[in-house]
Amino acid sequence: MRDNLLKTMIGQHVVLKNDLGVILDMFEKKGKYDAKIILSQLKIFKRDLKTHLQLENKVFYVQLIEKMEKKKMNTERTKNFIGQMDEIENEIKSFIKQYSDIAKIENAKAQFKKDINNMVSRLLLRVELEEDSVYMYWEFLLS
Repeated sequence: MRDNLLKTMIGQHVVLKNDLGVILDMFEKKGKYDAKIILSQLKIFKRDLKTHLQLENKVFYVQLIEKMEKKKMNTERTKNFIGQMDEIENEIKSFIKQYSDIAKIENAKAQFKKDINNMVSRLLLRVELEEDSVYMYWEFLLS
């Protein structure tokens, strides 16, 4: 059974997907594009992502590496995986900064749509990789 840490992090993944889903839904419904709502939702997403990354980086991955080292396991691939998320985090921060006010979102609708779709795709792939590999590995180490 998944421990509370994994349950919390998976729950946070759901929240992040929902945060972005609100924005993506606007592009599916013609005439519903609202830069003010998008900006508000991006701020919520940024806050939720920060909360998730703090738990992931300061608790989960620290404990995972410790468990691996205790079992004399190679941690290089795991550390590389962590580094990849750092790159994704920087890309997301850049995206949020690029669209940091209503005018920037409003004046670049087509580019914003392209950029958010790319960001969401990258983030969803990362979430899937974590849940299907690293989180499973965590459970293996606990057994």
